[in-house]
Amino acid sequence: MLYPAHLRDTLLLIAESGQYRPLWSAEIIAELKRNLVDQVITATQFEYLASQLNEAFGDAQVADYESLMFNLDCDTKDRHVLAAAIRGGASALITFNISDFPETSTNKFDIAVYSPDEFLMSLLGQHPEDIFAIVNGQGLRNLVAPRTLSEITAALAQAGVPKFADAILRFGRVRE
Repeated sequence: MLYPAHLRDTLLLIAESGQYRPLWSAEIIAELKRNLVDQVITATQFEYLASQLNEAFGDAQVADYESLMFNLDCDTKDRHVLAAAIRGGASALITFNISDFPETSTNKFDIAVYSPDEFLMSLLGQHPEDIFAIVNGQGLRNLVAPRTLSEITAALAQAGVPKFADAILRFGRVRE
């Protein structure tokens, strides 16, 4: 789950803390490039982003998964995603396109499919203080224009994780 940006940042900050291990393939990075370049960022900015991803998560890129793609019964255009998850030893696949990965295609590989909201809510339930601290600090990492917790959670809600955004905001209010 590398798009949209606020969601990517949150997920990768959480991964950086050791809560989970992200995986992607060259094909997933190419999809990200097609979705971002010229619509959101320039090619130069994307190359910088890709280099930062690889530098921060050097073991995240999965290779040699292509031979697994042919026998998978998920959505044809997403076979590369499931094949990379299998090859990488993933226990979960995080996607907005849950219907593209029916249980019949993932159960036999012990891979659960979650929406980003479900996944983040699960992490928040397991490690509430840690996850809150990560999201709360996310806005402060932007030295040019620091963002408040309310601004970060609004951006996360807009990025497709409204339950998580609301839970983080409520958690922050309880702590005040």
